[in-house]
Amino acid sequence: MCSYNRVDGEAACASPRLLGDILRKQWGFPATWFRLRRGGRYLPRPQSGGQASAAAALAVKAGTDLDCGTEYRSLIPALEQKLIAEAAIDTSVRRLLTARFRLGMFDPPERVPYARIPYSAVDFAAHQGAGARSRAQIHRAAEKLGRPAAAQEDHQDPSRNRAQRG
Repeated sequence: MCSYNRVDGEAACASPRLLGDILRKQWGFPATWFRLRRGGRYLPRPQSGGQASAAAALAVKAGTDLDCGTEYRSLIPALEQKLIAEAAIDTSVRRLLTARFRLGMFDPPERVPYARIPYSAVDFAAHQGAGARSRAQIHRAAEKLGRPAAAQEDHQDPSRNRAQRG
């Protein structure tokens, strides 16, 4: 997951120097990069008026392969506007599918060790408490620095997550 800050004035999720040159080329880190936040706050604000298509194109070209929000819906308009080449999207898709195959996401569940880990092993009171304490520390640190903490909707209630999973 790429970070939510800026590196040398660029959004980390759209930094070719950070994701491509340093992490992938210098350090040999072949991972798929993604971002979790919604709302585009951590994608670049291009000079073209902040258009979502330009921001999505910049992020994919820099090496962020997956956006868990809605910004990458703008890649088709970006392709039509010639802001990104189809080859760049192909590279991202190739990395994403490679990761999914390696995780066994296309295999029968009985062949995938991760599929046998129950939600109860990762979603229980001790972990939820640790998450709540971490969020509180982040909010206090942000307030001390005079910066706004993340919006409340970015931290979903774990009980709501359980209900969504069924």
